[in-house]
Amino acid sequence: LADHRIEVVADRAASGPGFDLRWTSLCEHLAQRLQAGAFEAAGIEAVNEAAAILAEFFPRDVDAARSNELPDHPILLDASPD
Repeated sequence: LADHRIEVVADRAASGPGFDLRWTSLCEHLAQRLQAGAFEAAGIEAVNEAAAILAEFFPRDVDAARSNELPDHPILLDASPD
């Protein structure tokens, strides 16, 4: 927030042709909503938009069993210096 920047950090599978314009559009839309003061709605819309982009390129296999690759419980990291 200090820099007033919005960035999408994506791994290699979600970058490059086909993605770059969509991530730019998502960031522009998010910035417009934030400038309008719709902070909560802007965040929710951005997450939903990102999910839609990813689902388009990486559709879920409806026949595959739904299992988590990562645990659902929070992992606390010790950020204090040694």
